[in-house]
Amino acid sequence: MELEMRISAVVLTLLTGALGQYSVNQQSHQFVPEGDSFQINCSYTGTEYSIQWYRQTGNQPLQAIGVLLTNGHLRKNDFTLFLDNKERFTFLYLNISSMEDSAVYYCAVEAQWHIFIQAENNILMQGVNL
Repeated sequence: MELEMRISAVVLTLLTGALGQYSVNQQSHQFVPEGDSFQINCSYTGTEYSIQWYRQTGNQPLQAIGVLLTNGHLRKNDFTLFLDNKERFTFLYLNISSMEDSAVYYCAVEAQWHIFIQAENNILMQGVNL
């Protein structure tokens, strides 16, 4: 009988967004084994109306993860979202990653009712047979 091991990693890649006096910045990439937790930090400038987190898988439409209107933590499905608007900082946290979490993750600042400034994080899961 042949034993097959699979090792998977999450790759987080940095892209930033900016519009006038507003900007959104996320951390650079990191590697996370499948099954481990990951956290995407996002800082921004300007005054926000809300902070929103999205993800996009393949050619699928954006999927809303959650919206933060006030300081504190918010649990949405398996995700924990956090906002500190005094420090202009937010994060998205997932305790246990899986292959289904392969996606592009977006941190968006709604500066007014209709203006969004966003940055994105590519999260890729890779399987390797040993």
